[in-house]
Amino acid sequence: ASVPVTAESSVVFQGVRGNGFKGDIAIDDVSIECMAQPPSPPITPPSPAPPPRSPPLTPPPPNPPMAPGLQLVLTVQHMRTLLANASNGESLSLYLPSERRYELGGAALDVGQSHLTLVSAGKGAVLSAGGLTRLFDVSTGGHVALQGLQLRGGRASAGGAIRLMANATASVSRCTVSDCIGLGGLVLLEDAAAATFDACDISNMSTSAPQHAMSQGGLALLRRAAHVSLRHCSIL
Repeated sequence: ASVPVTAESSVVFQGVRGNGFKGDIAIDDVSIECMAQPPSPPITPPSPAPPPRSPPLTPPPPNPPMAPGLQLVLTVQHMRTLLANASNGESLSLYLPSERRYELGGAALDVGQSHLTLVSAGKGAVLSAGGLTRLFDVSTGGHVALQGLQLRGGRASAGGAIRLMANATASVSRCTVSDCIGLGGLVLLEDAAAATFDACDISNMSTSAPQHAMSQGGLALLRRAAHVSLRHCSIL
């Protein structure tokens, strides 16, 4: 018979002998085998703790809501199409999102004889001519109103940023105008044209010949009864 034992077990053989030689006791065919224990089941390491959950992404703040009556415009081409389709004297009121950049690509925005209003908020949308052309052309009797914009890099022989033809008008408020070149780097005003700049930061206006600077028309060039007014503006 097989009797399993462990290292802590003891084995005792006990018998009772009888009288005479036939009463002896003999034990034979006893063997002890060391049996290997079955392997312990593998210890599964504890699962790593899950990584901490990332906080939800905070969406960027929305652009300020547009005032009623403004149309959102996201590309220069859209602006050009609206201006091309506007009839003489028609009013266009457009909203340009803050800090969005609009590159004119070598051709000024032709306001024609329409009445164009461009409005931005916050730090202001950027309109850049890249030193290739002026920013705005306004034909006889047309009007442009600019509010909260960054106007950069206009260049022309005259009227680096804005050219107003006869009886055209411009109203520019809370805009930054910089790096415009031409006789009248900021504005050229033809017969009886009028422009008002209010609370604007104006810098680096010059003629194409640096020696003339603002004293020789680097800021504004007026012809025949034209009028320009700058109120509460910073000029560098």
